[in-house]
Amino acid sequence: MTDIDTQKDKEVTSVQPPAPAKKKIVLRRSAVASTSVLNDPLKYEVQIISKPTSDETTTTTTTPNLNTFNNCDHKRARILSAKYLTKFDNVELGSIKRVIEIKLDLENDVHYQPGDYISVFSPNPHVVVDRLLARLDLNDGEQIIVITTATTTTPTVAATTNTVTLPVNLQRASGRSIRYLLTNELDICGIVPKRLLRLLGELATDEQEKSVLLKSATIEGKDIYAKFLEERVNLLSLLERFPSVKPPSIQHLIEIISPQAPRDYSICSSPLIDPTKASFVFSVVDYPNVDGKHIYGLCTTWLESICKDNQLLISSSQLDDNNNNLESTLSRLSLTNDDKQQQQQQPVYIPYNFKSSPHFHLPTDCLAKPIIMIGPGTGVAPFIGFLQHLEILNKRHDKDNNNNNNNNETWLFFGCRSETKDFIYQKEFNQFLENNTLKHLVTAFSRELSEQSSTKDVTLGYVQEKIKNHSKALFDLMHTGGAYVYICGDAKGMSVGVRQSFIEIIKEQLDITDDNSASEIWVNWSKEKRYLLDVWS
Repeated sequence: MTDIDTQKDKEVTSVQPPAPAKKKIVLRRSAVASTSVLNDPLKYEVQIISKPTSDETTTTTTTPNLNTFNNCDHKRARILSAKYLTKFDNVELGSIKRVIEIKLDLENDVHYQPGDYISVFSPNPHVVVDRLLARLDLNDGEQIIVITTATTTTPTVAATTNTVTLPVNLQRASGRSIRYLLTNELDICGIVPKRLLRLLGELATDEQEKSVLLKSATIEGKDIYAKFLEERVNLLSLLERFPSVKPPSIQHLIEIISPQAPRDYSICSSPLIDPTKASFVFSVVDYPNVDGKHIYGLCTTWLESICKDNQLLISSSQLDDNNNNLESTLSRLSLTNDDKQQQQQQPVYIPYNFKSSPHFHLPTDCLAKPIIMIGPGTGVAPFIGFLQHLEILNKRHDKDNNNNNNNNETWLFFGCRSETKDFIYQKEFNQFLENNTLKHLVTAFSRELSEQSSTKDVTLGYVQEKIKNHSKALFDLMHTGGAYVYICGDAKGMSVGVRQSFIEIIKEQLDITDDNSASEIWVNWSKEKRYLLDVWS
């Protein structure tokens, strides 16, 4: 299993800063080749104690033991429900992704806003940890105590004082089992850094394996390293691919391997509905690499797995046509004795933190400003929260103003591949249209239309193309109406295409031909924080 979570690295920005001047970098090849990782001074010292402590578990489950999160900053939330939002049973549309929405009980009021993220901490798969422990010649029940080395502190400082200077992940691992360290605190499934390749090369006894590994850590071996990246190799796959490599020490691994990082997902709910609940949505990362082997997202696969294993995940076909609420659907399902027993199982928790978005929030005067939302696929997630928020604010406004409806413009541009397979939140969109929370819904389907749409004058396309079909309305809203544009989704194709569409709209509406002049207007929108991005690659 390999870590390639595409939703991991999210960027929120209002405008791209100018690129710094490029500097000529001189790489010293000989220095890279002669540096020995084995001889580098170590920052940390590891003492291994054979007897496990009473509160440590040696279970091989992929779900983290809740006790392991008691001494850290992670919050915990109970999974209330989970459901697939897409239909992916058609082999002809194999590119349809499995999209899941999870609803959490936060157990207390936690402040968040629509547009914020939930950061989920997932463990490494127990199969990978088991094989890695065996390859490292380690016993899974051993305990470790990590302290700073004597060379970095004064000998008179107590070990307990040294511990607080450790990185947070090693503080959590201190006093726990090696299994805990490898499962929860080190990114053993991530892409291997070149320093680790250098270390493994120094530990190889076979000359050919040594040569390949050492070369892959140098400039001359960039093609080898590129191949490793393409294949998404990790520590375990390298150790199994190069059997002559002697097991690296835990000291070296905690020095070189990055801490396990959380994965960020856009929240698709509003705290105005219930401040103790939050929902988020994600695509399960699962695709074949160049060799035909499947690449799985670490966190998305784990979330799907624990929901399935605990009978929490319902397919779209199991949801009631007239009620899309999962809890009520579950209550109407006929239950066997086994099912009833499964319902009484222990609740399932996940460790998480909230991460606030610096800019991607509704304006304070959101009921008075036009809102334009552009979010294909799971990029629509924050806009579900936006619309829920606006719906409640509108109701409060109407009540306080004798049902004098607010007339702010709200637009949503949504795109996906198939109108029948991955048109997520279609029912919610229709409800927002009916209650006037959403004024305009523009959809773009790139591969397949429904039978009803096929009989109408509807064409396939992308959101960046559909935007240009409404050029005058959008330009007036932005240029004179003080509108806010929010774009969420793919950073490479979609967001670049949307930007180009707006520049072309500016040129068309102002009757100018100069790209630079049109770009200046777009930049001003960004500087005014009225053109906001939440994109990932």
